[in-house]
Amino acid sequence: MMKRNTTITTKQTQTFPLTSFPKSQSGIITKLFEGERSMTKKIIIYLIVLNSGISSNSDDGSEIEVTFEIDANSILNVSSDDQTSAKSNKITITNEKERLSKDEIERMIADAEKYKKEDETTINDEKLKDKINVYDKKKMIDALENTLIWLETNQFAEQEEIEKKLKEVEKLCSSIMMKPYSDENDAKKMSEGFSDDQTKDKVIPPVNATSNNNTEISKLNSRFLDIRNEHQDMLLPIEGYEDMPLLPLENTVEHLENIISNIRRNAWIAKERSIVVTNELTQDESAAIQLYTMEWKPDNQSFYIHINTALREANRDKLTPFLSYLKLVLTALWKLPSIKTTVWGGVKGDLSAQYPIGKEFIWWGFSSCTRLRKFLEQEKLLSTTGVRTLFRIECETGKSICAHSYYKTEDEILLLPATRMRVISQMDSNNGAIVIQLKEIKSPFPLLQSPFN
Repeated sequence: MMKRNTTITTKQTQTFPLTSFPKSQSGIITKLFEGERSMTKKIIIYLIVLNSGISSNSDDGSEIEVTFEIDANSILNVSSDDQTSAKSNKITITNEKERLSKDEIERMIADAEKYKKEDETTINDEKLKDKINVYDKKKMIDALENTLIWLETNQFAEQEEIEKKLKEVEKLCSSIMMKPYSDENDAKKMSEGFSDDQTKDKVIPPVNATSNNNTEISKLNSRFLDIRNEHQDMLLPIEGYEDMPLLPLENTVEHLENIISNIRRNAWIAKERSIVVTNELTQDESAAIQLYTMEWKPDNQSFYIHINTALREANRDKLTPFLSYLKLVLTALWKLPSIKTTVWGGVKGDLSAQYPIGKEFIWWGFSSCTRLRKFLEQEKLLSTTGVRTLFRIECETGKSICAHSYYKTEDEILLLPATRMRVISQMDSNNGAIVIQLKEIKSPFPLLQSPFN
């Protein structure tokens, strides 16, 4: 709104109609930037405008008015007013509050000229939204929703806490927005425009057909973090495979080649690695479990992502392409003994609001867990810093699949689809870890059909 070299004192106001925001939204986040480029590099401050009390009727012409005023001492005052409820917020920003230095301003002016054409190309990329996969879109939406929930329940939080919370969201969204620009030059362009503290995407290793190293450990283990995609909605039971014939693994996936890249090749690899059969499983049954654990490029093509997405769909027709595989893998898992033990799962971010004490819910996908909390707290997974949610789960029907996994040393305990649980307790530690204790409970009706007639 305010251009460089604007004469001070100055005051500018912009009005936003509430029809621009969802009716259910009771708070608006205004980001204030300082910089030269279209993809601004440094955020000065986050201003929470009217955390609560916004009129729920956005069709009545209500408006939010945001005013920026710089006084003779170069002090910036930002205020917001709800024209309907007369509620207002105000914040003062001085040069001590993370404002840019003279050197930074001069450098950013130079960068603005240097990267002007590249920024315009990125901003005008109409296909950018189509390059972001549905899983990453859901991650961004969930992060934003969780942040708004946190703001609603922490209206008296300090400014530093609010800034930290919102920077976490920016970091997540920035890293996802970089993904479509996979080559070095495009990645460099995008990183120039975003925050310095964002993390680079980790590279998922391709499955190596010649590897015989049974102690190999996956470089990302992202299936251990897939719990983040559970929505907890009540769905129809998982069924439709129980009367189907038991087919070889290659036959259960042959029709998925146009959906999942390299699925037939990797099914063959899984079967070749499963020649030594244990626990009375057939080669195909063992290989079906191994295929679930395998992770390969591109990172959104690993088989577990596709089958878990289908299992979480309200439209049960989405499961149809996977029914033959479900028949095979569930037959294998049914043969394995059920384990009553304590396991761990987790996600990055604070999910405590979604899992209040006493809540009962269902995880519809396969849930990869471990008996070792330290395993999840490796740097490549959750680490031991930053906000993260750890689930301590008292399971009754877990399946130990390490003998059949592509990664033999991960001590993976698999929770079956449609596992029902209750939240027992929550604990917020001082180092950013929120521990939520869950207990597996029995559903009054079967939600996962037995693979046997």
